[in-house]
Amino acid sequence: LIVGNIDSTEHSGGLEQKASSSETGPGVDIYAPGTNVMATCSTTTEFTAGTYPSNSNFKICNISGTSMASPQVCGVGALLLQANPHATPAQLKAQLIASSQSNGIYTTGLDNDYANNRSIASGNNRFLVNPFAGQYKFQIQN
Repeated sequence: LIVGNIDSTEHSGGLEQKASSSETGPGVDIYAPGTNVMATCSTTTEFTAGTYPSNSNFKICNISGTSMASPQVCGVGALLLQANPHATPAQLKAQLIASSQSNGIYTTGLDNDYANNRSIASGNNRFLVNPFAGQYKFQIQN
């Protein structure tokens, strides 16, 4: 499963847009949010890190890339496996793609538009969706 990175800003036409640094083209199966994701990081990080609000011994930073988009897909995959624990890897991939949103990502529709770093270059126009969002209410026990 090849994951692309969606930018945190939408395209001027109101669609999601691929991050300019993301992989693109027909090899990408699905795109997920992966730009400007707040994450924990090492106290000796090369990134500009801020102090974690609850504990100054830890650091947080704003990271972007497919390294942040892929965990989003893994999380939804884990939810799907909870509902269907005997799914094969091929079935899980098919389920992730089938439950994704289609045609919500900006593209020029061309497969040779390499000068436009926002187009998905005739790749799969599939945006990750959590199919369980809003279906369950959890209560936190104090």
